[in-house]
Amino acid sequence: MKPRELFERVRSLWPDAVVLKDHSNQDGDNPLWSLVHTYEAIERDIEDDDWLALAAWAFHQALTELAMLKLSAGEQVVMPASVTLASFDRDMRANLDDDSWTIERQNYGQMTD
Repeated sequence: MKPRELFERVRSLWPDAVVLKDHSNQDGDNPLWSLVHTYEAIERDIEDDDWLALAAWAFHQALTELAMLKLSAGEQVVMPASVTLASFDRDMRANLDDDSWTIERQNYGQMTD
């Protein structure tokens, strides 16, 4: 699997922007819930594709890291297009370290592929 191709595929599943403020009050006052809800909707659509499911989780992790930086700077919008291939790849490789992903880990290429 080529990291860049997987990254581009999963990034295209996310909206252009995610507002980091929950207006429903059902989830309390954690502004990251908007990311969680967006991820859950994506996950439901791709649950039969192991590569995309793993990539969606890695992308969500990288986007959450960006969102926390935005929130600490007083901003309430995060752009999925701001996630870098490097941060996505870091999270992919960390997730692939789990023993349940041994075959996939061997088939996951280099960022230059």
